[in-house]
Amino acid sequence: MWQTGQPAMRLRFVNVIVTRIAQPLRVLGDEQRQFELTLENVEITLREDQQDRPVLDLKRFGSLALSNVRLQNDGQSPVLLARDGNKIVLDRVCWVPERDAPYIIERIDTVRTERDTPRPRQ
Repeated sequence: MWQTGQPAMRLRFVNVIVTRIAQPLRVLGDEQRQFELTLENVEITLREDQQDRPVLDLKRFGSLALSNVRLQNDGQSPVLLARDGNKIVLDRVCWVPERDAPYIIERIDTVRTERDTPRPRQ
């Protein structure tokens, strides 16, 4: 309900710490995949009773850029679920708890990792 009329094309969050959110951050874009989401210096943690979900859930989008981002759930689900997008850039992204497969990325045209992903803070 953020917009009326024209859909949002671009969102950028900088220097944000979000704890105990009730729902994952979800993006459901259009077939042209134009929506752009950028998170810089961001930490997101799901609420305890919602921790079995991905923190970020995107489908049909133009670009996702994560820079110095920390994502936390219970480890049963990936922290990032991204499908049918044009581009993902991951730069210093960490996840809690630590696991071998923190992301599910499907049908993305370009995925780029800018720097080594650090180990999550405990």
